[in-house]
Amino acid sequence: MSTPGSESQPPFPTGPQGTGAVPQPPYPTPGAYGPPPGGQQPGYPGGASPAPTPPGYNPAGGYPQQPWNAPPTQPYPGPAQSYPPAYPTAYAAAPVPAKSPWLGRIALIVVAACTVIATVAMGPLADLMAQLMIATGSTTISSEDLVAAASMSAPGAMMAMQVATWVGMAAAITGLIAAILGRGRATGIFALVLGLLAPLIMVIYAVIVVFPLISQY
Repeated sequence: MSTPGSESQPPFPTGPQGTGAVPQPPYPTPGAYGPPPGGQQPGYPGGASPAPTPPGYNPAGGYPQQPWNAPPTQPYPGPAQSYPPAYPTAYAAAPVPAKSPWLGRIALIVVAACTVIATVAMGPLADLMAQLMIATGSTTISSEDLVAAASMSAPGAMMAMQVATWVGMAAAITGLIAAILGRGRATGIFALVLGLLAPLIMVIYAVIVVFPLISQY
């Protein structure tokens, strides 16, 4: 015999839901989230699994126009435009300082001065030469006789002509060096030419001095 309140109450009301009834929670039915007992899947005989869907397959429209493994129709972009290799910019060469032209100028001045001095000194020597020709009666005079007579009668003119001759030759060679080194090339060449023509100028002057003296006798 049970006392009031000791009977076990059912967890949920079994009758129809009414006012104040607690709704039952929706429990899943057996087999809703898995295969039924026995290991077979519904709809596939023998429990076989469905074939895997290939990539690119659309169940509604089938395969696309191109298979998933077909090469793309759009051509690959061509090689990038080649550019010339960039080289480091070469630095501009430092300007070469201009060479001084004074070496050729000095050579020309010295050669011109020596030519004038030797030509002026040739005047007394040409006069002495004319006297020797008149005394000997011959136009042929040896260099030894001329030097001996000049040393006695005109030693200053003889010394000036010798010094001017040697210095003029050295200045002419300096003009050649200046022309080669580019230190007054034009003036150096002119100095060399004048040094080569100096003996000819001296001989012409001597002939001009001697000829009138000889023609008087």
